[in-house]
Amino acid sequence: MGYTPNGRQRPLESHNLEEDNGDGKTPEEHMLEASREELKKEVPEDAHGLSRAWKAVYLFLDLYIYEPIATGFRFLHLAVIFLPVIATIPVIWLGRRIKERNDERAGTLWWYNFLVRSMERGGPAFIK
Repeated sequence: MGYTPNGRQRPLESHNLEEDNGDGKTPEEHMLEASREELKKEVPEDAHGLSRAWKAVYLFLDLYIYEPIATGFRFLHLAVIFLPVIATIPVIWLGRRIKERNDERAGTLWWYNFLVRSMERGGPAFIK
């Protein structure tokens, strides 16, 4: 959920990506800054004793165990989705030409549809 200027919650889907936050930065620049801040995670200096140890273990597990495993699974997921798309590229030269569809081959039209469905399955990064 995002927030409107008056403090009410709104779904993130309704957030305007072209919206200016008054600082002259694009939403992509804000996301990049947030990503860089996340990379700078460290155990707070004011944490002591067991609290410090727990935060250090949590940070280690998050940065060096969970994140690489999650990234690996995302890579495998995308490979399973897009390797068939790459493997079926030769289909674009098959089939008869369809006059009503800009004289494209039937195989080309099928492959374009397959590509679009695969991008939709790939998630938000591929839909745009």
